[in-house]
Amino acid sequence: MLGRDIVAAFPHAEAALSAARSGGNLTADITDTDSVRAALDAARPDVVVNSAAWVDVDAAEANPDAAWRVNAWGAWNVAALCAARDIPVCHVSTDYVFDGTRGTPYTEFDRTHPVNVYGASKLAGEEAIARSGAPAWVVRTQWLYGAHGNNFVKAILRAAAEGKPIRAVDDQFGTPTYTLDVAEMLRDIVENAPFGIYHVNNAGGCSRYEFTRAILENAGLDPELATPIPSAEMARPAPRPVNTVMRRLCLEMQGRDTARPWRAALDDYMTQAAG
Repeated sequence: MLGRDIVAAFPHAEAALSAARSGGNLTADITDTDSVRAALDAARPDVVVNSAAWVDVDAAEANPDAAWRVNAWGAWNVAALCAARDIPVCHVSTDYVFDGTRGTPYTEFDRTHPVNVYGASKLAGEEAIARSGAPAWVVRTQWLYGAHGNNFVKAILRAAAEGKPIRAVDDQFGTPTYTLDVAEMLRDIVENAPFGIYHVNNAGGCSRYEFTRAILENAGLDPELATPIPSAEMARPAPRPVNTVMRRLCLEMQGRDTARPWRAALDDYMTQAAG
């Protein structure tokens, strides 16, 4: 979902690295050293953007080794091989490195404290990149949706079309973020910003329930189709952080924060999808 928009944002990019799926003119498994080495030596890139990840939060609880292999070892593998070639790395991370208890939007300088295996493995990937010696940007984002692949927006619309009950938690908060916006901001970071950690998301925040109502409204459906429920009713294997709305402080300080409100981004996405 995000990777394809990133490739489109960089006109001369090769989709060189992926976690167990092919794309573009080159393929590589980020957990396989020889595979990544061969891809780097063939492409000779100016920069590597790594958006590959194990993103199934609940499955990570049951398969921690698999999640750590991709999110921690895979991140290290790419960064270390890039470091040996003096290639900068832009690594995509997540809001789930935080525990969600802060009460106000998280900045890049706030303490990390993941509450599930997925978040812990992604944080380990961030730390491995810092130790690799590679010049790097670490970009944390959240609640992604876009044209490619499955996402929350598509799931809600599919449930509505099939007449299924739509239940959404009203006690988890974050920022719905359009992958096209992430790709554009990520390109600006790579081209213009110093190395470091960045938060990249749309502006504002909401609950999953508020997000669901907005999706239904934009589709011309009755938002009352959505029923608010507490997280405890979902009985998910992996705990979720309560509130991980992020502030783009490092972009703000550079005058580079171009994030638009999440409702405006959702409107644009759904208008394009409908067209």
